[in-house]
Amino acid sequence: MADKDKIDPVLIGKIKLRIVDEWRRTGEGDYARTPRDRRRKSESGSPILQALLDATLFKDAANYAPPIKPVERIHEKAIAKVEKALGFAVPPALRQLTLEVGDGNFGPFNGIRRLANWAKDYAKLRADMVAERGREWPEALLPIVYLNGKRICLDRTSGEVVLWTKPPKKASGKKWLASFVPQSASLGEWLERWVDTPAWSEGGPEGGWTPPKEEIERRETAEREKATRRAAEEERARSFTLRDIPPLNPALLERVRERALDPEQRTPMARADRQPGGLMSALLAPFGLKTLDTGGPGVTMMRRGSSGKLGAPATERDFAAAEQQLGFALPTPLRQLYAIADGGFGPSSAGLLPLAKLVREYREKISRPEGPVGEPWPAKLLPLCDEDGALSCLNLEDGKIIDYDVERMDHEGPGQWRRSFAPEADSLSALFEAWLGSSDALSDFERETCKAKAEWAREAISKFEAMSEERRAANGLGDPDWRDEVRRRFGVPPGDN
Repeated sequence: MADKDKIDPVLIGKIKLRIVDEWRRTGEGDYARTPRDRRRKSESGSPILQALLDATLFKDAANYAPPIKPVERIHEKAIAKVEKALGFAVPPALRQLTLEVGDGNFGPFNGIRRLANWAKDYAKLRADMVAERGREWPEALLPIVYLNGKRICLDRTSGEVVLWTKPPKKASGKKWLASFVPQSASLGEWLERWVDTPAWSEGGPEGGWTPPKEEIERRETAEREKATRRAAEEERARSFTLRDIPPLNPALLERVRERALDPEQRTPMARADRQPGGLMSALLAPFGLKTLDTGGPGVTMMRRGSSGKLGAPATERDFAAAEQQLGFALPTPLRQLYAIADGGFGPSSAGLLPLAKLVREYREKISRPEGPVGEPWPAKLLPLCDEDGALSCLNLEDGKIIDYDVERMDHEGPGQWRRSFAPEADSLSALFEAWLGSSDALSDFERETCKAKAEWAREAISKFEAMSEERRAANGLGDPDWRDEVRRRFGVPPGDN
């Protein structure tokens, strides 16, 4: 039996000794259960940051942490069942480890998975990879460790341990092949690099696993390439060609001015905000409800209003100051709009941002990493309106309006941030035409409320029609025009269908 097919008994003994300490079972370790004097220290060396690192872990954290999955014994019959499903035998070294130590939940990184779990993942990868990526998962690679999408695999043919780095779905054939990175020549060698290495939770390396020289070089190369790509991405984000965007049509501009100067129509929320008691009272009024003066901060906020404040017309001095801070000239249609008023009208609850806030928002975004993994803000996108963090932005290169909303991301991983950007309108003209053609939020709410009340009245009438006259009379509906009485109770005009 070759070395790759057998794990040294001495190593098996060392593994058994290590997993006695539950907090050291895996390479990552369990920070909550790690003794305080052995916990990982803040890399900055700052006692304040160390305190922050421990802030969520109180003295008796181990008593409240989720229970650790046990390392369970497994028998040949259970292994045979998995082998039947797989269609081949579990590699000898992995079989030995499973029988002599236990069925997973220990080892480098997150720990080796239980036999049945990695077998199911293997079957899924074999079945789904062609549809997902147009490539076939290698038949020999058994995904024994899961790393946030990546896999550490045991090659059942060669005995090698291989890391699959999970490249982008549209990766080239060359990058697909390069995504399978050798880690160790055998399962035993891979485990040797973990068993005497401190867990990450006690200050050890990533995954509590000591990488070989080749892996260190691969990681360094990958980091350099990543830094090069990030620098190129930042340069692309900073660079743009300012386009000469056509002015707004005078007729459109006059219609915008008329609505902007209407205190109840200047933003979608303006009319609701002007109701006695503010927005909350306006929403409750159709149901005969009122807010109380003793309402909490949420009610207070809604009463205060969300429709913004109509600013005075911007002057040439205002435009010059804004352009100096922005580093480029404001497009003509923006100057036209801000000459009506310095924000507070138009699409979104608060309308256009005041000029000073627009400048501040833009400068803040281009001065720091903005995306979830440090992506730079595209300098060509100038924020115009803010709707609870979702921004309507003017693309300075083509004049189109882009909607930015992080809620579109599935998660905060690489490649997700681009999902935050979506087309909203072909131009500022189109954006404001759509606004002029829309009604205010309160009118929309009232219209939908009327529809709902009418439907509720119809349902109630249908139920009362099924009752006897005596039962209807007991409900105060004994008159011949009882249907109109039902409608009245729901606030629906008599005879309304």
